Amino acid sequence: MVPVSRTKLYKLKKQRIAGGISLVSYPGHRFGVFRFVVASILQRGHSSYWYAKFRDNRGRQVLRSTKILVNPHKHAGESVAAHAARRRENRRVAYNLANDWEETARGNRTEAQVRKVFSCLSRAAGRQVEFLTCQEYIESWLFAKKLDVSSGTFARYQGTCRFFLRDLAARDRENLYLEEITPQDVETFKTNRLASGIRHNSVRADVKTLRSVFSTALKQGKILHNPAEAVEVTTEADIVRRPLSADQIEKILATAAGTEWETATLLGAFQGFRLRDSVDLVWESYDPTTRSITLVPQKRRRRNPTPIVLPVHPRVETHLSSLPRPENPAAPLCPTLSSLPTGGPTGLSARFASLLRKAGIKQSSSSGRGFGRTRNAYSFHSLRHAFVSNLANAGVPVELRMKLSAHVDRSVHSRYTHHEQERLRSALVSI
Repeated sequence: MVPVSRTKLYKLKKQRIAGGISLVSYPGHRFGVFRFVVASILQRGHSSYWYAKFRDNRGRQVLRSTKILVNPHKHAGESVAAHAARRRENRRVAYNLANDWEETARGNRTEAQVRKVFSCLSRAAGRQVEFLTCQEYIESWLFAKKLDVSSGTFARYQGTCRFFLRDLAARDRENLYLEEITPQDVETFKTNRLASGIRHNSVRADVKTLRSVFSTALKQGKILHNPAEAVEVTTEADIVRRPLSADQIEKILATAAGTEWETATLLGAFQGFRLRDSVDLVWESYDPTTRSITLVPQKRRRRNPTPIVLPVHPRVETHLSSLPRPENPAAPLCPTLSSLPTGGPTGLSARFASLLRKAGIKQSSSSGRGFGRTRNAYSFHSLRHAFVSNLANAGVPVELRMKLSAHVDRSVHSRYTHHEQERLRSALVSI
């Protein structure tokens, strides 16, 4: 920052037109104190577009594609001179766009000025620049995501976006343009969700969804900053998911004897399968000759649909051999349970909770206010925790445990390992 005279300022303004020197005024000097900032354009890698390079109001360098071709496609019959003139025009348009982005990032332009400049740039570049409202962009984002994610994930995305738009409407901000959304809007949404009784982990997922929405907009060049990046949500001290003990598992199996829940429980306790994988397992997945089960875990079907082959526990093998094998190899082992949804008041999770009560297993839970979900210490997933913990307590190496449980992340796997107190005590006295 340097002080400049009026004569010097006039010369700098002329240079601004030719060279692109951006002047930012500061109070405290007779003629003002100014800082010089130069926006520029460049080619990046093998991209065919000009990239704008500038600094935002925090001094951070920004590199963003202008989507303006460096070398526009040559028209049929176009002369070399005319094509060169269009190249120069594209360069000028891209440079003006870089300067405008810099001015906008620094807050030196009003909304009307920005839209006017973009309108002129759109005509010069021969392409239309859209100004979408937040609701319009979110709807288009959801439409694209519906084809890429599972129905359950899409339902969660849709719910978060619906609640966010409702929160904006409640504060008379429903008609905001996408670039007008601020971190304070996301922060207020987070605060209101927590105040309504939604659990921290659910709100954390909401913020992550909004980050994904605005991150896509940022990559598309529709906004300059991701307003959800500055919002943090700490994880809550939830009740720890407990593994079921061997006695408790036997009580469940005795209560469920002769039903499909016996099959599902054995797969969860002795194969470590998740609830959905247990009830959806089909007969052709089980090969009695090789004593193995082949499946693609539901949680990784989209990202990595490669089947995994797992050995069958002797107790599971004995149980499956006692069941009548249907003629249709694609028939599920648990036909009734596989037709039920996982959640809901009559879904699989609720039915297993009822089975725990019938088996005399005392439940402990934590619940949120409002319509926040109740989290139980014991659920079908506790069988998977017990499976991993039993392997660890038997001294099975972590690499083998991860293969048997189909875990790919060691940190995630560690949350499933609950060492028995006696094993910890013997380890302690050994030193």
